[in-house]
Amino acid sequence: MLLAREFLRDPYWPLHAAQALGQKVEWPVQCERAKPRADS
Repeated sequence: MLLAREFLRDPYWPLHAAQALGQKVEWPVQCERAKPRADS
């Protein structure tokens, strides 16, 4: 229940958590267009 609320609050929570922990995240191919670019 607690995790579900966090997903509703921030759908990108797993990405933000991985970034905070210094982990590299592999994006699904169909989501590549939505991925933030390093140069932006």
